[in-house]
Amino acid sequence: MKIKHILCTAVVPLIILPAVNAQAGHEKAFIIKYNEYGLEHYAEDRSFPFDFANEERVDALVKADALEWYEEDREIGLPDTDLPETEPLFSCADTTDTADTWHLEMTEAEAACMSGYMGQGVRVAVIDTGVNRHEALGDRVAEGYNYITDTNDTTDTNGHGTSVAGLIAGYTSSEQIGTAPRAVIVPLKCFNGNSGSSIMICRAMLEAVRKYDCDVINLSICLKDATDAIEEAVVFAEEHGVVVVAAVGNDGTDRIRYPAAYESVIGVGALKSTGMIADCSNYNESVFITAPGEAVRTIRYTGGYRYCTGTSFSTPMVVGAIADMLSTYPYLSTADIRDILSSTAVDKGSAGYDRYFGWGILSVRGCIDEAASKPDYFISLPHETESGTVVSLTNNTDDTRECDFYAAEYTDDDTLDSVTKMPLLLRSHETTEINVDRTGVRYGYFLFKRGTQEPLAPARKPK
Repeated sequence: MKIKHILCTAVVPLIILPAVNAQAGHEKAFIIKYNEYGLEHYAEDRSFPFDFANEERVDALVKADALEWYEEDREIGLPDTDLPETEPLFSCADTTDTADTWHLEMTEAEAACMSGYMGQGVRVAVIDTGVNRHEALGDRVAEGYNYITDTNDTTDTNGHGTSVAGLIAGYTSSEQIGTAPRAVIVPLKCFNGNSGSSIMICRAMLEAVRKYDCDVINLSICLKDATDAIEEAVVFAEEHGVVVVAAVGNDGTDRIRYPAAYESVIGVGALKSTGMIADCSNYNESVFITAPGEAVRTIRYTGGYRYCTGTSFSTPMVVGAIADMLSTYPYLSTADIRDILSSTAVDKGSAGYDRYFGWGILSVRGCIDEAASKPDYFISLPHETESGTVVSLTNNTDDTRECDFYAAEYTDDDTLDSVTKMPLLLRSHETTEINVDRTGVRYGYFLFKRGTQEPLAPARKPK
């Protein structure tokens, strides 16, 4: 969604990653990083020094002194166990139990629906067990990939990934479940049952950035030990403007878990409905922020709903808040996002930062309000309202402004086809909505000062 992603994709060729993993024929598999000599002489794609190889190729590259490091593929497990499902399957519309939505109330997540900034246009990679179709996800699950079978079949036979996705984008006509009800979920399946591998996770992270054009990566996983390979993938995502959010772990101790402990990753701890730290949640310097994560109601992979506990389920709530921010103002950097999360969090525990609550409790409302205050003028992505498909134009200044609004129509091959100009009067601190017809076409939206080519807002280009 960010323009920087589009530019990077345009100038850097897509990496075609080989289907190498430890399960294939029981052959050892490795993640490798070329040194400068290796990049020049052995890398098929020199734009990225990170690759995958079998043992024979690693031996040859070592002899050629072409590697900075190499790391054997390792098994990685999921960190969470769901609470006993004492509730039967039920319809959202039929329940009046306010405890079902305590996680939304604590984080003021209803602000997403009230503001209209619900993660629309933001693509979220869920690197997990897959994601199944569900009424509460509607058509907001995009095509992803299965790194176990090297197919597009991302069916979830475990349930973990689907429940995670529900806390990001779960939404029905009668109820909000996730914190970003209109975000797009990209399922990247790396776990079969509770087990995956570091190669599959690295491949998924690289392709989340380069192939699937994701804006945020949800990693509801925990590793006991650091791994150069996954840290390298985290750095790659950060450098390309993609935010990585991870669970801090469920030991209920001060043990450090990865990738949450990596510097640029947003580590998330879990809370009880009382606002206290969940018994399972780890507490240490990897905790950046906390969110509800004990008995939170989300979707079940076989249909219906269930309660889940663990930092796996607090993590997607933060991911959804980031998606809301990016739909509010899509030009936020990863540093901006961290700053907004920390500055708007509700302080808890010791004043300021502490190793239990991080910067505090997630505030979705605060995130959206702060993101909305960034630009003087802002053009939204097209979104549905009662009056149809509209683009919102907001003037956050103290001055009323005469403007020219342009809708540029593009063909499927990104050729500019036509431009429609519309004069507007943007009143101070007001939002104006323009009805647009997007049937079968792709639009870019531009705002200029009347009679000039002075841009007043970053262009919203088609994706």
